Amino acid sequence: MDLIVVSRSEVARVFELVGASCIVVSRDEDVLEVIKGAVRSGHKVVVVDEDVAKVVGKVERSC
Repeated sequence: MDLIVVSRSEVARVFELVGASCIVVSRDEDVLEVIKGAVRSGHKVVVVDEDVAKVVGKVERSC
């Protein structure tokens, strides 16, 4: 499956049961790099964590 789930919580690994890959990030600085890398590799990315979504939202507003 070409779906990558990005979260700050290990609980998100439940998505691996349906074949998705899960990347758990611990630092805000890593969030965008992880997402950019996944998108560049042709994967679909789903953000399932409110804290990660806030980081992405801050970047969108600053662009």
